Amino acid sequence: MSAAPDAMHISSDHPLAAFGLDTVARGAARLRADRVAILETGPGASPTPATYGEFDRLTLAFSAHARACGLLPGERVLILGAARISVAVAILGAIGAGLEPVVAPPHLSPATLAFLAQSTGAAAVIGPTRFGAFDAEKAMLEIAATAPGVRLLGSLGPGECDGAVDFSPAGLRDPVAADAFGAKPAAPPRIGLVLAPEQKAPRAIFVSQSEIVAIALNFASRLRLNAERPILSTLSPASLAGLATGPVAALLVGAPLTWFGPFEAESFVATLEAAG
Repeated sequence: MSAAPDAMHISSDHPLAAFGLDTVARGAARLRADRVAILETGPGASPTPATYGEFDRLTLAFSAHARACGLLPGERVLILGAARISVAVAILGAIGAGLEPVVAPPHLSPATLAFLAQSTGAAAVIGPTRFGAFDAEKAMLEIAATAPGVRLLGSLGPGECDGAVDFSPAGLRDPVAADAFGAKPAAPPRIGLVLAPEQKAPRAIFVSQSEIVAIALNFASRLRLNAERPILSTLSPASLAGLATGPVAALLVGAPLTWFGPFEAESFVATLEAAG
C-alpha cells in the first residue's frame, strides 16, 4: 500500500507533510475556526456539524481524557472506523496522546474485533455504540472476554454502553486539563489500517502519517479542492483512501466533508442532492 510517485514527490517537498495529523487539525482551527469541517449524514447520524475549532477542541479533550484514563504513550488503541465525527476525533485524539491508533472497518463481527484487539496488542478498544448492524455492547463483552490485554473499553456514543468509558463529544465537554500531565507526548509516526478480506483473518498494516498527508494533498491538488468545493464520502477511515480523501483532506485545504454512512440508498440520494 504505497503512495503514487507524484504523491511521494509532494511528501518530500511539501512542508505540511512533515507534521502529524493532530498538528494539521490545530493549524486548521487557527485558520478557519468557525467554518464547518465535517457533517455526518446517513441513518443514525448526528445533525450537528463540527467546525474546525470545535473539532480541534474535541481532539485535545480526547487526548487529555485518554491520558487521564491511564493510556500510555506508545500503546495501541483499536478504533472502530465508522463514518462519524467522533471517530475522526478519536483517531487524531489518540495521536495527540502519543498512542498508535489501529482503525478497523465498521462491518467486522465482535469475534473478529476481539481477534484484532488481541493480535495487535491493543490496550484499549473505542467505538460508536451503534453503526448500522454493529452492536457495541455485544462487541465489548466479546472483547473483554477474549482479549485480556485490553484494559479499557470506550464508547463514542450516541448513548451509553455498560462498562465503557464515555469518549463521546458530549462526554468531552468538561475535559481534564491537558497541562495536568506535563509535556505533550511525541505523536506516533504511523497509523494502523485493517485489511479485512472476506475469507481470511484480518490484519493491520501501518502507514506513516506523512504518507497519508501526501496522498491527501495530491488528491486535493488534482481536484482543486477548496472551501467552496465540498467532499462527499462514503468511505470508512479504516482505509487509506477513506482517511486521506475524507477528514485529512478536509483539514488540510478547508473543503468541508459530508460523511455518509451506513449506506442506505434513499437517504444517500437526498444527501447527494443537498451537498451539491
